[in-house]
Amino acid sequence: MVMLRSLTDKNIKFEVFCDLDCKMTKAQILNIICEMESHSAYICPISSDQGGTNQGLFRDLGIAVAKPNIVNPVDDKILVHGFYDWIHAQKNIRSNMMDHTRVSPTGRHTSKEDFEDLLPCITAGISTG
Repeated sequence: MVMLRSLTDKNIKFEVFCDLDCKMTKAQILNIICEMESHSAYICPISSDQGGTNQGLFRDLGIAVAKPNIVNPVDDKILVHGFYDWIHAQKNIRSNMMDHTRVSPTGRHTSKEDFEDLLPCITAGISTG
């Protein structure tokens, strides 16, 4: 799904493309940007979750940590920034921490069981340190 949202009014949002079985391509996203800009929308960022196809789309667009933007296809003086939705990134961090033992640079191990051990303290409102 592609959604256009206002930066100034949280109640303004429009679905501009929705197809649950469609792998978004570079050509499609650039076309959507062009279409939206032709209707006076100003496209600042594009965002997505970190699903594999979305990571592939960002790679195809040339979006990376070292270069987190693309040139707007309508106006080459404007950049469109690409970023991953923080809520999904946070969920992925949490899921990874639950699935794998974390080893810190100092060699300390943290696992799912360590977090489970903290639950009784958290639910009882007891400080752990």
